[in-house]
This record gives sequence, C-alpha cells and structure tokens, in this order.
Amino acid sequence: MFKESHDHHIELEETLEDSPSESGKQHSIDLAYVLDESLKIVMPTWPLQGSVAVNPFWNKKDLEFEKALSFLENSMGCRLLPSLSEYQSKIADRSISVANINKALYDHHQKPCDVELFLEKLKMCKNDDQITSHSNAVEFKFGKKFDLIILQDLCKHLMTYFDKRQAYLKPKDHPASFLSFWLNAQKYDRSIECLGIPRFNTSASLFKNMTAAQVIEKILNELGFTQNEPAIKYMETLLAKVLGWASQFAYHEWQRTLGYQETQLGSAADLLAVYLIYEYALSKETACSKEFLDQFSKAPTTHELWMIEAKKILQDAWELNVQKDLATKV
Repeated sequence: MFKESHDHHIELEETLEDSPSESGKQHSIDLAYVLDESLKIVMPTWPLQGSVAVNPFWNKKDLEFEKALSFLENSMGCRLLPSLSEYQSKIADRSISVANINKALYDHHQKPCDVELFLEKLKMCKNDDQITSHSNAVEFKFGKKFDLIILQDLCKHLMTYFDKRQAYLKPKDHPASFLSFWLNAQKYDRSIECLGIPRFNTSASLFKNMTAAQVIEKILNELGFTQNEPAIKYMETLLAKVLGWASQFAYHEWQRTLGYQETQLGSAADLLAVYLIYEYALSKETACSKEFLDQFSKAPTTHELWMIEAKKILQDAWELNVQKDLATKV
C-alpha cells in the first residue's frame, strides 16, 4: 500500500525545492483568484444563533438546480438524492412506476420519450461514487479510512486553538495564526504517524515559516494542479468537510473588518493550508495521485451529465408515486 524508502526525508526536501524538472513546468494557476473563489464557500455563520439568517452556500445561489446538486454532493461528500442503484431498487419493487417515469420524462423534455430506452440506459450506468480528496482516494482504492483519521486529528487541533483552557501548550506558545499554531504542535504530536502516515511530521516540517498562501500555492503545484477550476473545486471540497470550523474563522475575520477587537487572528486560509498539508503528506505515502487528480481535472462527461438529469427525472417520478399513495389514503 505504501511505497517504502529509507531516504524519504531527502526525497521530500528535494520535492519542495525548485529542481530543474519542476522549475521547467508551467503552472497557470492564478493563486489570488483560486483562493478567493474557494473561500467564498465559507460564510460567517457564527455565533450559532446567527446561523439561521445566513445561508452557508449563498454564493452558489445562481446555479441551476442540477449544477447546485452536483456541487453540493461532490463538495460535501454526501448525497442529497438517492444513488442510481437505490432508484433502480425502487423501480424493481414498484415504488417508482414505469408510468410515472414516463410522465416525468415528458414533463422534463416537454415531448414524448422512449421510457424503455431510458430504463435500458439506466441499467448500464456505473456506480456514481466520487473521489473528493487524497484521503478519500485512499479509502476508495485500499479501504483505509484516512479521511476520518485526518478530520479527527484536525478537529483536535482546532478545539485546542479556539479554547486555551483545553490547550496542551502554554499561552505564550499560542501563535496568532492557526497555521503557525498547528505547525508548532507537530513538534510534539506524533499521533498521525502512529495512525498510518509514518513520515507525516517530516512532511509538515517542510512548510515551517511559510504563509498560508505560500503553503497553498506550493501544495497545489506539487499535487499537479495546473488550471484554476479543478483547484477551486478541490479546495471547496476540503473546506466543505470542515465548514463549521471554517465558518468560525470567517466570523472572526468578519468581526475584524467591522472594527471589533479580536483575540483570534487565524483565518479560513490557515485552515485550508493545514488541511492541504495533511493531503500532501498522504499523497507522498500512497499511490493514488492519478485517481485523485483525474477526479478534479476532467470535465463532466456526457454520461455523468446524463446521470444527473436521470436522477432528477427519477426523483420526480418517485414523488408522483408518493403523491398518488397519499391521495388514496386520505
């Protein structure tokens, strides 16, 4: 599962330097634009009593339904509609009737459609699971849940950062930025190495004295991103996994812009930079780079776009079935 090397520390240091092969690459990422667009997913929904009045996905309000659905499912790593296999089961047990699928097809296309052809195409569809991060790619390929391990470790440090009473570091060792605080903690914390990323602290140490923007730019280049949109999609996905914490950072940033005195000087960019270091360290230990990068770099295929449309049609058909059942019972 993991590639072994006794000289791995040297390899990592060489990787982050401008070697001739790396310096020859032309990276076209506009960091300021990519970072600004990615952070738009984070809304200042803290304190919690104000969250009702703030839509955490406000900046996605202009997306069409299908595109918004696809974005939220991919970035949040959860389903807002059943999977295609679940819809197929509903068809098999007649919870979704062929007649209602035919009606939903007509309503969607505004013309008669071949329902049998639609059902045949549905049977040929593959599993619509998504790879949303390096840690998720490892689970997808090897079955090891690094996604959960990383999230739990990251949340441990976030709780410590925001609550000095829980801190295992003295207040004088509590740096202003979360990135600096987290890097400082890696001098003592070996938990991630024990949980399966054996050279994690070596990887983390390569980013000391860097700003969040420098860390983000370096890691995006190291992971192979050369275009803005795939990089934005990837970073939105990471932020969505820790959206509550990211929103707390955004709240403190917002308060500072309004002129309030804030003791917390961390930023959502700090959080993103730290998450990327976890992903970078894992990428150096596993052989999932191709599967991971392909997921973000490729444009949606005709088949994938058809699946999104098919799920909307099947959802409409299912709702027609539910409406009919309710009408007969009332």
